[in-house]
Amino acid sequence: MMRAATAFAVVCFATLQTLAAPPPPGPVPVLLIQSTENGKPPGTTWRYFETWQTDVCRTAEGQLVRVDSLDPRLYENEQGQWVSVKKDHFDGFAPSKKYRVNPTTIIRGTTVPSDGWQKPDFDDHAWPQSAGPALHRYRGLSLMALRGKFEVPDPEHAPELSLSFTLRGGVAVYLNGEELGRANLPAGALTPDTLAEDYAPETCTRPDGHLILQSSDELPVRLHTWNLNQTPKDQQDSLKKILADRYALRTRTFEAKIPSKLLRKGVNVLAIEVHRSPAPEAMFTTDTRFFAYSLENQRLNYWWDRVAVETLSLTAPPATPATSIFPNTAPAPGLRIRTQPGFANIDLTTYADPNEKPAALELTCLKNGAFTAEAIVTSTDPIKGLTATATQLSGPKGATLPAASLQIRYAQWTHYGSIDGSMFDGQEITPPAEVAVLKQRGNPVGIAQPIYVTATIPRDAAPGQYEGKLTVSAEGQPPIELPIRLNIVGNWPLPNPRDFNTFVAFAQSPDAVSMQYDVPMWSEEHWKLLDQSFELLGQLGNKEVVIPLVSQTHLGNPHTMAYWTKQPDGSFQADLKNVERYIDLAVKHEGKIPCVCFIVTYDDERVPGPQRFTVIDPATGQLSEELLPKFGSPEAVAFWKPVFEKLSAILAQRGLQDSMTVYATQFSHWPKGGEEALKALAPEAKVMTRTHVGSDFEKRRRYCGLMNGSGVYWDPDLDKPYYGWREPTDVISFPRDAGSNKNWGPGIYLHTTPAFYRSFPEQTLLNGHGGPEATKPYMHHYYTRHGFGQIGADFWETLRDPTGKGHDKLICLRYHDEGSTGFQCSVPFIIAPGQKGPVPTARFQMLREGLQQSEVRVFIQDALLDHADKLGPDLARRCKAVCDEHTRLLRYLVEYHF
Repeated sequence: MMRAATAFAVVCFATLQTLAAPPPPGPVPVLLIQSTENGKPPGTTWRYFETWQTDVCRTAEGQLVRVDSLDPRLYENEQGQWVSVKKDHFDGFAPSKKYRVNPTTIIRGTTVPSDGWQKPDFDDHAWPQSAGPALHRYRGLSLMALRGKFEVPDPEHAPELSLSFTLRGGVAVYLNGEELGRANLPAGALTPDTLAEDYAPETCTRPDGHLILQSSDELPVRLHTWNLNQTPKDQQDSLKKILADRYALRTRTFEAKIPSKLLRKGVNVLAIEVHRSPAPEAMFTTDTRFFAYSLENQRLNYWWDRVAVETLSLTAPPATPATSIFPNTAPAPGLRIRTQPGFANIDLTTYADPNEKPAALELTCLKNGAFTAEAIVTSTDPIKGLTATATQLSGPKGATLPAASLQIRYAQWTHYGSIDGSMFDGQEITPPAEVAVLKQRGNPVGIAQPIYVTATIPRDAAPGQYEGKLTVSAEGQPPIELPIRLNIVGNWPLPNPRDFNTFVAFAQSPDAVSMQYDVPMWSEEHWKLLDQSFELLGQLGNKEVVIPLVSQTHLGNPHTMAYWTKQPDGSFQADLKNVERYIDLAVKHEGKIPCVCFIVTYDDERVPGPQRFTVIDPATGQLSEELLPKFGSPEAVAFWKPVFEKLSAILAQRGLQDSMTVYATQFSHWPKGGEEALKALAPEAKVMTRTHVGSDFEKRRRYCGLMNGSGVYWDPDLDKPYYGWREPTDVISFPRDAGSNKNWGPGIYLHTTPAFYRSFPEQTLLNGHGGPEATKPYMHHYYTRHGFGQIGADFWETLRDPTGKGHDKLICLRYHDEGSTGFQCSVPFIIAPGQKGPVPTARFQMLREGLQQSEVRVFIQDALLDHADKLGPDLARRCKAVCDEHTRLLRYLVEYHF
C-alpha cells in the first residue's frame, strides 16, 4: 500500500514537473514578415521595390488581354454599341447592362528594378524601407522585389536555415544572387512581364455571382462583414465558410531549406521576386452587389492585386548559438540611424538595419526654395542628450552654403484624441531631454526620434553639388556622422511663396492659439504667437484671411474679432482695431492677400437660433453678446453699412480694395434678401462658399470651394487638358476626406501620409474629368481648380475633457459640427502647437515642397503653351514628356491610392 502511494506521488511529482517546465525552444527567427495583430511587431526592416503596370486578365475564352488601367471596362448601350464606362461618365453597375473588359495595347506604369538587384552587393539605398509590405488595397501591381539582410560571422559553424512564406502570385527566391527555387512560375529565364499561374474565378466571386467584398478600411485587407448582409441568419455561417475558403485560395505557399554551405561570411541577402498572376475576367466585369456607385470604390473594395507577400519566416534551428548567426528581426543595441526622404512614412516598428551603413542625407533643390530630408535615430535604450549639428556645405568652385541654411528640427510624439492615436507631428528646434519608450494607445511601441533637416536655398546660390556632414550624438554613445549631399539644379529660382500660382486658403484660429498657450485674447503675448502662425502660413503662400464678425461660428470663436460699444442713443459702433492689426499681420507675411473674408452671417440648417455680435463695456472691459438683425433685412443693412465703410477703407489703405470677400456657408442657404443686402453694402465683394455644384459661379464674383472632385482624371494623350492656373473662374477644392480611405470623422487628416501633401497642389491645378462633359449637364461642376482651401491652419484640440478620461476635441467642434463640410473632415491643422509657439509639421514641409513642385510644372507648361517655338523641337519634346508623365503618375495616385 505504501509502495503504491509512493509510486502515485512520484507520478504526480513528475507530472507537475512536466507542467511547470518551460516549453521546448522553438526555431530562432532570422528574417520575418508577420501580421501586426495583437501588438506583435511586424519584423524585419526590408528594402522593397514595387512596379505598377497596365493590368492583365484571362478571358472566359482563355485569352490573355491587357486591360486599360484607368478605363477598364465597356458596357453595351441601348444601340448595341460597346461604350467606355469612364468616357460616358457611368461608373456604376446596372443589372440590365452587359460588360466586358476594355482591351488596350498601351502599356503604362512605373519602372522595374535595375538588373542585378538580387545580388548581395547591389546598391539599394534608394529603395524604400518597410517591415514588409502589408496586404494592401488594389494598386495595379505587377512586380514586387524584396531584399532582407542578415549577418553570418562564421559560415562553417552556421546551421541549415528554413524558409517559409505565404504570397499571392508566383515567386522566385534568391540567396546572395543565386536562385534557391521558385513557385507558381514557369521554368526558364524570368522577365519583369513573366506571369504567374492563374487563379480560379471563384477567388473573386461569391456563390451568387457577385464579387467578394473586402474591407478597404483595414490593413491587411480582409473579408468584409457586409458580405453577410441580406443573407438569412440560418445561411450566414455556411456563406461565411464558403467565402473564407474562396478568399483563402488567393494565398499560396513557398518552402525551402538553405544549406549552410550557401551562406557567406558577413552580410547575406535574401531576395524575393514576386510576379503577378492574370486577373480572372470576372474581377473587372462582375456586379459588385454593394458600393456599386463608382469605379474607384469598386477598386478599393473588390479588386485585388495578385502579387503580394503576406507572411515570411526565415528561421534557424532551436538553440542555435547566438554567435553563429545574427538575426535581423528587432533593433540592435546602441544608437542607430537611418535616412529617408522627408515624404516617407515614419513607423516606430521599423528600425535602422544593422547590416547597412547609414546612407547620406540627399536633397535635390532649386534656388529660392526649401527642401527636407529625414534621419531617424533608433535605440534599444532611452536616448539622453540627443543633438544634431550640421557643418557648412562646400560646393562648386569654392561656393559655400552656411550651416545656418540647414534648419534642424526634432519631431514630437503626440497623442491626438480626434483619432485616438499618436504620431510624430510638430517639429521643435530643441531636442527632447530624453527619448524614452514611445507608446501607441497605451502600449509601448519603440524608441525613435525623427530629425528633419530643411535646406533653405538663397536666390543667388551657385548651382551644383554641395557636400557637408550631419553629426548626431547622445550621452554615452559614439557620435554618428552622416554625409549631406545637396544638389542645386539649374539657374531658375522659384518664385517667392506669396507669388505662387496655386491658390492656398488656410484659415487661422486666434482662439485656438489663445487657449493652447493660455494667454489673453489680443494681448501682446497673443499677438507674438499669432505672428508665428502667420510666418509659417507665409511660407506656404497663403492667400486668405478669415475674420469672424459673428459669434460662435464653425471657427469655434466665442466672440467676434471686432468689438462694438453701445452708444447713448442705443445704436452700436464697431471698434475694428483688432481686425486692422490682424490684417496687417497677414499682409506682413503673405503680401497682398487676394481674399480677405468677413463672416457677417452664418445661416445654415445646422445653425439653429439667432446670430450674435460682441459688445464690450468700455469701463470694465467685460464682453457680452447681442442679437444681430437678420441679414437681408433693412435693419441689417443699416447695422452693417458703417462697418463695411470702415472695412473698405482699411482694405483700400493697404492696396486690398479688390480683396473684399463675404462668407456664405452655402450660397443656397443665404437668407431671403441676403444677396441684395450684400450688393447694397459692398457691390464689388466676392462671396466665398462651399458646394458640390457651382453652376453659377461665372455669373458672380466669388470664390467657390468645390467639395471632393480633387485629382487628375484625364489622359494627356486622349483628353482635354486642364490647367487650373490659366482659368478665369475663382474655384478651389475643398478637400473633404480626400487622401483618406477611412470613414469621415474628426481629424482624419492627422494621419494622412506626408506624400499626399506633396502631390496634392499639382493635382488641384490639373483637376478635371476627361471625355465629352459638355454633353452631360450634371458634369458642369468639374471645373479646373486654382488650388485648395477653406481648411484649417491651427484649429487644434484645445477643448479639454474636464474629467480627464475622455478625448480633447478640435476647437472647430466647439459650437457646430458641420459634418462632412467642416474642418474636422478635411485639414483641422497643418501647423502644430509647439512648446514655445506654433511649429511646422512633416505635412507642412511636404506641402511646401508640393507647392514648389507645382511652380515648376506651371513654368514648364506655360513655356510649352506660349513659347514652344522658342524652345526648339528637342527641348519642347522633352518638356512635354516630363509634363505628360507627371500627369499620368498623378492620375494613378488619385485613382489607386487616394
